[in-house]
Amino acid sequence: MLTVLEPIKPVPVFAYTCDARFRTEVLEEMLESDQKFGFIIVDGSGTLMATVSGHQQTVLWRYGVQLPKKHGRGGQSALRFARLRMEARNNYVTKVKEAAVTNFIDPETSRPNVAGLILAGSADLKDIVSQALDPRLPILGLFDIQYGMLQGLHQAINLAEGTLKTVGLVQEKKIVSQFFEEIARDSGKISYGMKDTLPLLDGGVIQTLLLWENLPDFRTVIREADGETTRVVFCSEIEIQNRVEKGEEVVESEKLVDWLAENYHNFGFSLVIIGDTTPEGSQFCRSFGGVGAILRYACPAEEAPEEDATEDGKQEEDEDDESQYWM
Repeated sequence: MLTVLEPIKPVPVFAYTCDARFRTEVLEEMLESDQKFGFIIVDGSGTLMATVSGHQQTVLWRYGVQLPKKHGRGGQSALRFARLRMEARNNYVTKVKEAAVTNFIDPETSRPNVAGLILAGSADLKDIVSQALDPRLPILGLFDIQYGMLQGLHQAINLAEGTLKTVGLVQEKKIVSQFFEEIARDSGKISYGMKDTLPLLDGGVIQTLLLWENLPDFRTVIREADGETTRVVFCSEIEIQNRVEKGEEVVESEKLVDWLAENYHNFGFSLVIIGDTTPEGSQFCRSFGGVGAILRYACPAEEAPEEDATEDGKQEEDEDDESQYWM
């Protein structure tokens, strides 16, 4: 049977590649959110410009500066220092204005390459910059922040949540924060790690499953050495090779993240793919192995159902073997 799938949008490039694998990078980019927002983080020590789209945040430009501070001397010296300070600030604002055009205006179309700008900074400097920016750049919001550069960017993303509610990065930060809150409350409605979480897939207990986007593990159907028994295991690529060396046959194997992305709706829970570009996402991936779940109700790990997938698709109980969930 031949199945033809048409891309949701016209493919923007033509490429002919003869390789050992399918090249799907362009198609994957087409599935990402079309909305891209620009961020300008500005204060008296420097400026950072970045974009946020979907789960990705990209730093475009950094610029450090040391503006003269207000001087307490009187007489003509005070006027001279004030003039020098104003001149340095004007030069700084002009530099930021030019960089904004370079990074957020498409030179071919002379139109913005972002849906809008979020301008964040301290004191009145952000207001001065906002008035100096090219009028073609739509400013969606101005926010006061306490920090600059990357730390300021993360703070600005949180403050701009109302504006960026459709951006996956904000949604990701909210669900990870909820996960951490449940842990802090010790509600019992949290599961983390493959060993405790994957056995709950079929139990209807999971409300939201959180998975690291770069999780290396596979969902693999193996046929044991007897040639008849098959079951599902979740393990790494190296562990799959070890099983093959022991005489077990790999019937099929797929990245766990990809398999769940295609089949999670069959289990009745929502799936959130977590990146590691935000502080919250990085902490989740490092501390919890990139696998976690918010449960509908408290369910101790020892009560998790233990099931084994057989060749004909039926589930059989196997209380003595948990290897299908954790290797």
